[in-house]
Amino acid sequence: MKNKGFTLIELLAIILLLSFLAILIFPNLISNFEKKEVEVDQATKDILYSSADQYMERYGNDYDKQIGVIYDILISDIDKEGLIPIDVSKYIDKCIEVKIGNTNSYRIVECPDRSIVDLKDIYSSNNVKQKGVKGIAYFNPSDIDEVCDEENSTVGSGTSGCMKWYIFDNSGDNYKMILDHNTENSIAWNSSNTNVAYELSGAYEAIQNLNWDSSLGTTLITTSELNKIIGRTEFDITDVNSGYYFDSLTTTQRATSKGSSAYSWLYDYTYDCVSNGCEIASSDSTNGGYWTQDPLGLVQNYVYTVWYIRFNGSLNDTRVYTADVGIRPVITVPKNKFQKI
Repeated sequence: MKNKGFTLIELLAIILLLSFLAILIFPNLISNFEKKEVEVDQATKDILYSSADQYMERYGNDYDKQIGVIYDILISDIDKEGLIPIDVSKYIDKCIEVKIGNTNSYRIVECPDRSIVDLKDIYSSNNVKQKGVKGIAYFNPSDIDEVCDEENSTVGSGTSGCMKWYIFDNSGDNYKMILDHNTENSIAWNSSNTNVAYELSGAYEAIQNLNWDSSLGTTLITTSELNKIIGRTEFDITDVNSGYYFDSLTTTQRATSKGSSAYSWLYDYTYDCVSNGCEIASSDSTNGGYWTQDPLGLVQNYVYTVWYIRFNGSLNDTRVYTADVGIRPVITVPKNKFQKI
C-alpha cells in the first residue's frame, strides 16, 4: 500500500491556518515585547532620575532649590561619581533635565548649549584655588534671550554680544555677576573736584552708554559686596585707612607673582597685575583698576575720594577726578535665564 501525502488543497489549508494563527498571536507577542522594553526603559530612567537627585544632594551648594529653576545635568558626570548602579551607555551622552518644583520633574534630553558653567573648584595657573566664585556665565546683556556658551563668547574684551561673567552672588531668584574685564579703562568718577562726589557722573554716564537691557540694573560693585566675597567682616567705609589687600585682608600685600592670588578673577585684565597675583594683564597702562559704587567722601585738603579695586589686588581710595581706572559692570539676571550643566 502506498504512503499517501498531503494534497495541494490540504497544504494550502494548513498554510492558511498557520497564517491565521500568526495574525492572532504575533501582534500580541510583539506588543508584549514592546511593553516589556518600555517598562525596562522607564525603570532605567527612574534609576537615572534618582541618581540625579543624589548628585544634586552631593553638590547641594551648587544647586539652589528655587521653584522654576531648570538644571541640565550631564549623565556622564553622574556616572563618574559612581551613582548609577546599571549600564546606561545608551544615555551616556545625554542630560537629565531637572525642573525644580513642589515635586521635581525630570526628562532625558539632548544636552543644550552651556549658557552657564557650574564651578565646583577652579584653579589659577599656579594651582591656587579661586575663592568667592559661584559660577561662570556666558551672557549677552544687549540680547538677554540669546543662547551663549564658551564657544561663542568673547573673553577679556568687548562691550556687547556674548561675554564672560563671574557669578559672585547666587542667593534668591537671581544671579549677580561681574564682567571679566573693564568696558572702560580710563574714566573719572566725575570731571571736577567739587561737591558732586556722590553723583557718579562720569562713571554713571559710561554705564548708561552701554545700552544694555534695562532690566539688568547695570551698576558697579559695592564695597559691601566685595567684603562679602573676600570675607572681610568689618570695614569702615568712611575711614581712609580701611583699604586692604584681598589675599591678606590687611595693608600688607601677599600675592606677588602671576596666578598666586585666590581673587585674581576680580582684577584680571588690569595693567601690570600679573606681578601682583592676577592671571592676565592689560596692555593699557591707563587701566589701573575700576570703580566701586561707594564714595569715601571728603578727606583732607577738601579732596573727594572713592573706593576702587586696584591692579595690585587691593581695595584702595583715589580722587574722584582721577582717570586711570575704569568701569567693570555688575548685572542682576534671573536664574531662569540659564540652564545649569
